[in-house]
Amino acid sequence: MLGAVADDLTGATDLAAELARAGMAVTVSVGLPDATRSPGPPRPETAMVIGLKIRTVPAQDAVAAARRALATLRDLGCDHFYAKYCSTFDSRPEGNIGPVADALAEELDAGPVVFVPTYPANGRTVYHGHLFVGDTLLSETGMRTHPLTPMTDPNLVRVLAAQTDHAVGLCRLESVRAGANAVAADLADAAAHGVSRIVVDAVTDEDLDTIAEAVADQPITTGGAAFGGALARRLTAGTTAPGAFQNAAPSRRMVVCGSASEATRRQVAAAAAEALMLRIDLDKAVADPDAEATRLLEKAFTAPPERLVLVHTAADPAAVLAVQQRFHADTAGHALEQVLAAVAAGAVRRGVSRLVAAGGETSGAVVEALRIGSMAVGPEAAPGVPWMSGQVAGRTVNVLLKSGNFGSDDIFTGAWAVLG
Repeated sequence: MLGAVADDLTGATDLAAELARAGMAVTVSVGLPDATRSPGPPRPETAMVIGLKIRTVPAQDAVAAARRALATLRDLGCDHFYAKYCSTFDSRPEGNIGPVADALAEELDAGPVVFVPTYPANGRTVYHGHLFVGDTLLSETGMRTHPLTPMTDPNLVRVLAAQTDHAVGLCRLESVRAGANAVAADLADAAAHGVSRIVVDAVTDEDLDTIAEAVADQPITTGGAAFGGALARRLTAGTTAPGAFQNAAPSRRMVVCGSASEATRRQVAAAAAEALMLRIDLDKAVADPDAEATRLLEKAFTAPPERLVLVHTAADPAAVLAVQQRFHADTAGHALEQVLAAVAAGAVRRGVSRLVAAGGETSGAVVEALRIGSMAVGPEAAPGVPWMSGQVAGRTVNVLLKSGNFGSDDIFTGAWAVLG
């Protein structure tokens, strides 16, 4: 049974989609699952993914949460473990990718640990230790100015070395292309020389399959969603498990969007012609989040039931930064999450059963407000962006939790079509 710890909720659902596609029956737990939950008989095609909210918290808090999640997964019968982070490897300079991986490896008494963020379907590849988005180095994309986790260095060996006391090495693409035995030999040679944290090059899904073959017997591996899918293909050997996704009844369509990433700004612009656009007043959100949420919710329900409603933040990152400068950045961010979560929860109380949340922090806040404890994986609206089903006050609700940088420009208008 595969147990995974994801550093945010959109990452958890992204990974769950890959595991389900590989044939695993997957449950996503929003935070630690209920201790009374019965996992059923352990089967090699089952998986539990625990979605935490630890990407930007202090490293010691992230490590403590990850240790608790690992203990829970072990109690549920998991025997292989995966630490999932974003394919852009974004993190604060001091963590939390390295500290969390170190803590989990220590708990499992693991040897060398691989780091494989590559996600070919979304254009994220690693070549000679450098992370590319398409044909552009990560440091030359919008991630360079991310307000929480700016990525100014595309060299993952350097990035990871700043986050761990362990020696960091690189397994180059030439070894990967030579096959799983060559990768295993590289890892063994690194370990013999005291190098226990290994960034592994990968450009294609076939590269990921090769790496998975080389490390499938290791107690813990780390990476993005795509490498998790490669491991699942190796562990399931082509079996297919039944899905537990439930399709909610059609309802008014609503999007709540807290991300200001380049991709999400394009998606907001593309939806403007079709949607009722409701922009959050960030100053009012900081002053009184509940009042701002009430204002937006009332306006949302003035729209005809068939019209898409999109509640969003400022399209210009400079406007968001200006508010953060007037207040503490954490204060502004928390207020934004409060508003969007309250709008989403209020919409569901009024009958909305299909909801899109954009942004990792926003998604976590929304699911927490809805009090969804666990979710099942459904159809993908884009690679790594699946619809999920959960129970809210005894009825089925579908949520699509979109990472800021994922999805095509028309995802806010087209996501609903895959539900039928």
